[in-house]
Amino acid sequence: MIPAVLIGTFGWLLANLYGTLAPYRDSGDLAAAALSLGIAHPPGYALYVLATRAAMALLPFGNPAYQANVLSSLWTAAAAGLLVWALSRRVRPVAAFFGAAVWLFSPAVLRLSLVSEMYTLNGFLAAVILAVVLESGPAGAKERTRFVYLAFFLLGLGLLNQPTIVFLLPGLLWFAWDASGPDRGEKARTLAACAFFGSLGFTLVAYYPVRSFRQPVLDWGDPESFRRVFRLITRADYGGLKLHPEESRLAWTLPGFVSQAGIYFRALYGELRVWGVLAAAAGLFVPARRRGSGKSRELVFCGAGYLLASPVFILLSNLPAASETSLPILEPYFVMAHLLTVPWMAAGFNEGLGWLEKRVPRRAVPALGWSAVVLAALFTRFKSARRDFSAYDYGKNVLKTMPKDSSLYDPDDTTAFVVSYLQTAGGLRRDVVPLMTMRTFWGYRQIRERHPELAPPGEFRSAPVFISALLARHAGTGRPLYSDHPSKFPEGLPNGPAGLLSRAGNARSLKDFRESQEIFRFYVERGTGRDLAVDHSDGFFTRHLRSRASSALNNIGIVEQNHKEYGRAEAYFRAALLRQPDLTQAWNNLGLNEFLQGRYLRAAEIFRQGAAHAADRGTLLYYLALCQRRMEQPSLARKTLEEVLQVHPGNAGAMNEMGLAYLDENNWITAEKWFRKCIEADPSYVPAHFNLGLALRALGLAEEAADSFREYLELSPGAEDSAKVRGWIRVLSKRRP
Repeated sequence: MIPAVLIGTFGWLLANLYGTLAPYRDSGDLAAAALSLGIAHPPGYALYVLATRAAMALLPFGNPAYQANVLSSLWTAAAAGLLVWALSRRVRPVAAFFGAAVWLFSPAVLRLSLVSEMYTLNGFLAAVILAVVLESGPAGAKERTRFVYLAFFLLGLGLLNQPTIVFLLPGLLWFAWDASGPDRGEKARTLAACAFFGSLGFTLVAYYPVRSFRQPVLDWGDPESFRRVFRLITRADYGGLKLHPEESRLAWTLPGFVSQAGIYFRALYGELRVWGVLAAAAGLFVPARRRGSGKSRELVFCGAGYLLASPVFILLSNLPAASETSLPILEPYFVMAHLLTVPWMAAGFNEGLGWLEKRVPRRAVPALGWSAVVLAALFTRFKSARRDFSAYDYGKNVLKTMPKDSSLYDPDDTTAFVVSYLQTAGGLRRDVVPLMTMRTFWGYRQIRERHPELAPPGEFRSAPVFISALLARHAGTGRPLYSDHPSKFPEGLPNGPAGLLSRAGNARSLKDFRESQEIFRFYVERGTGRDLAVDHSDGFFTRHLRSRASSALNNIGIVEQNHKEYGRAEAYFRAALLRQPDLTQAWNNLGLNEFLQGRYLRAAEIFRQGAAHAADRGTLLYYLALCQRRMEQPSLARKTLEEVLQVHPGNAGAMNEMGLAYLDENNWITAEKWFRKCIEADPSYVPAHFNLGLALRALGLAEEAADSFREYLELSPGAEDSAKVRGWIRVLSKRRP
């Protein structure tokens, strides 16, 4: 069975691999680092870089990214085969296969097995260490001691691939203590030898300074000194434990613990599904209760490792539970974490098979088992990546967008790494300079060393001051400046859409703007319309990359709309929706397009249709209510706004519009209540102060109305109607008793 599992798994994964660079988060950087024997982003991934570079040299076919993808699949297949081999000696082979299959078909393992990332190598090393723990001899046996040393050597080596393998250390320390027999002197000698072999594996850390001295193309952190090496491997410039620079917060509260527990259980169910969770629970508790002792190899080793690698790690990362990025960021770490549950799942399936054998004919048990595998496979959501060239095509189209000697400012990880791969592997557009600081001192130093003509002279006390000086210096060079998102440019820097990107600079004439959008005709995107659309069956990072085109089309439509070219604007908004049917901004702008032309009925229909498809239903319902008010349908507007407040409780805009709907019906008292609710929810919401003044004036409360109008003027001193409002205040002040 073992060769069949290994060959079958590897062959199946090969048939579904990305044919080139994958759109997964850091794939471009890791493939480029391996190809150039460079130093990848922190913590460097030395073992992955060297192993993948060796595979690139040995494989006689495929481009570098594909070769890296092949190796990821091989690590997964080898881990699955090793798990089945080790567990088959403890449970029924079919049960071992079922346990490994649940892990193999979990979304994280499937996705990471098809891309150039280091997580499947991490899983393979964990599988080898787990097999060593399970297969070692009795306590005190020499062969078991040798197994201990091998496990620690692999752990030290693995730290230079993915540092989270350190979560296996507590279980390994127990294993070493137990393996060395009852003599305390022997235990001390064994632990000292384990430290030696672990350190021996970790000596691969020398790769960083040795390679950095040679100035490779990718040299993250310039780790030529002990301090810089330490900062690299601890991710000091990346925030250490912070997996997201803005959203990870290293501060914990009781509600935070509850939200992190929610993330944990969502991830557990999403990865292992009901059958995996139930099997793991059965395998963990039933045999342990039967033995009367939980002190077993797999229980201590896997239990300690799993607790640290999954619930504790999720808690430490402290990502917001409501953010759509949290689970995708955590997903790669589940490859190793859930591998540690395979012995429990195998034991659980073994219990189930034993129960079946007592109740059904023995020959029927395998048939029932394989039927369960087929059903599980049918319910596993999987999409082959063999025809997905989105990352490679996106990178080439980004480079096509920029004229010669351009700069790409502060791109997202995916954009930066895809461009880096194309420049490194294909030698494409090396005239394009990525202006990336990564918000680190190394990033600033890198710009100064590699592009001194662009770097501002002098020292700077803060990043914002440096960025301001950098952009001012760049503007003086005359080089075109682009970014992959308009929000990347500092506030106040004019910019506008240019194909897939945004270009810094003052607004151009409509004729020049339209000529710049002709670049879309030269983009190459392989696949049919369905292949290019944002599909929820794709992973988060694939959807994120594909949404770039729909966002770009939407931004171009906004420019046309601002020039009152409503027909052309509509065409761009509809093109954006063809690619991404749930794009809230495109639905909103398409409806606004009709609203600006006074066609409120058509606008209302678009907003209603968009509310059924868009990611943010509440926003579309809000604008539907505005249309209903314009069509003098206040009762309908109120019902729609009630729906908005169900979706977005505390939405100040909806509360303000609810008050206006009551104002339309001269219901001053209820209108006043809604305006006060709005101000309570958001005291800085300017229109509510003005509208509250109108309601209070209608109720004859002159002094309170005057106070509301004063607050309105304080919040918006430059308002166009300020003179009129001051006149009202004077009149209302005269009415005071």
